Amino acid sequence: MKILIGSNNIGKIKEYRNLLGPRFNLISLHELDLELDVEETGRTYAENALIKLNALKDKSNIPILTDDSGLEVRALGDKPGIFSARYSGKNATDKSNVDKLIKELSNSRDFSAKFVCTIAFFDPKNK
Repeated sequence: MKILIGSNNIGKIKEYRNLLGPRFNLISLHELDLELDVEETGRTYAENALIKLNALKDKSNIPILTDDSGLEVRALGDKPGIFSARYSGKNATDKSNVDKLIKELSNSRDFSAKFVCTIAFFDPKNK
C-alpha cells in the first residue's frame, strides 16, 4: 500500500519506514514535489495532526498519514508538549530545545517524561 507521509522531517519519514516495514510503500512530500507549510495552531496533538492532513488531502490521490508529537515532562507540567519542536523559540533547533529543557530541569530531581504522538490518516478512496 502506498502512503504519503505528511512531514518535512526526513528523520520522521525514516522512523515510519522502520516502523511500518516493507509492506508499505511510504512516499515523502519531496517525492511528489509537495510542501507542507502550515502553522500548527491547534491546542492538542490531534488538532495539529488534522491541520496538516487537511492541508494535504486535496493535493494527493493516495492515502496520507500525518502526525503531531511532543515530549511531556512531569516536572514541567507536561511541557513542552505540543510546542516541543519550537520550545526554544521561533528558530528552534534540536540542540537549542534540549539546552532549554536541561536548563529548566536543573533544579529538579524528577526527570519523568513521556513521548506522545497522535496520528491522522486519510484515504481519498474512502473519505
